[in-house]
Amino acid sequence: MTRISLMLVITSIFLFLVSCKQASEKLAEPERNSQMIVAFKADITNEQMSNLLSSVNSSVMQKITDDGAYLIQTENTDDIDMILKQLNSSELVRYAEPNHTMKKSK
Repeated sequence: MTRISLMLVITSIFLFLVSCKQASEKLAEPERNSQMIVAFKADITNEQMSNLLSSVNSSVMQKITDDGAYLIQTENTDDIDMILKQLNSSELVRYAEPNHTMKKSK
């Protein structure tokens, strides 16, 4: 009887480990794209926003929140890290971060 119990325990552990590996392979991961979320300071004018975004070849896609967060599109995904660094260093910006979309791992 104990031999059967031991075999059941070992089989259960093996099946658990296999299912964990399969689950971890299916986790979503961020997909790099050309969108950013940028929150501007409250006193920014439309002209200042437009000039700042033009300087980094970006534009507003839509307003996300009433407190100044916008979805921003840039033309070049290769430069997105540099663009985020420039925007975050601006006195007109509260924060700028990539807008990661999630995709299923293969």
